[in-house]
Amino acid sequence: MQFPQGEHDYTDLPAAVSFVGTIEPFYSETVTYFNNLTKFGVENELITVNRVYHAFDMINPNALITKQTYDVMLKKYERLSLSCL
Repeated sequence: MQFPQGEHDYTDLPAAVSFVGTIEPFYSETVTYFNNLTKFGVENELITVNRVYHAFDMINPNALITKQTYDVMLKKYERLSLSCL
């Protein structure tokens, strides 16, 4: 299948889990990417975290928001992994 310039076929990509902060510089691009995965039938989970910035989890690994985000991400990953078996 051919796509217009700038369009991509996401059909054969593996399932994906990620998170993005609402004040992340790449927020829009990340949301668009995960929407495209959904559009092409790729199972995915995107966790949106309010008022956090790029790499917040690396800068503050012990912060409550980091721990909560990792907990949610792990649960989503486990659910997605089981659904792909």
